[in-house]
Amino acid sequence: MSGTLVLFEPTSVPKARIVFENPVELGLFPNNSISVVTPNIFELKAMYEAAHDYGRFEGSQWWAILDSFGITSQFRHGTFLAMRL
Repeated sequence: MSGTLVLFEPTSVPKARIVFENPVELGLFPNNSISVVTPNIFELKAMYEAAHDYGRFEGSQWWAILDSFGITSQFRHGTFLAMRL
C-alpha cells in the first residue's frame, strides 16, 4: 500500500458532515483521500445526508463505481442472501 493512510473518526453528527461541507477534494475509489471512516449509525446517516445535500452523488463517476460492484435489485430486496444460503 502506498501513500498516506487517513482515518476519519467523526465523533458527533455535526462533525460527520464536515468532510462534505468543506471544499475538500475527497476523490473517488480508488483515488480516495480518506482511507478509513468509523462512524456510528447516526454519523453515517448524517454523512449520507450531507453527501446528498452537497450533490456528491450527482457525478457519472460515482455511478460508474457503484455499477462496478454489480449490486442488483436482489441485494436491495434481501433476496441476494437467500440465494447464497
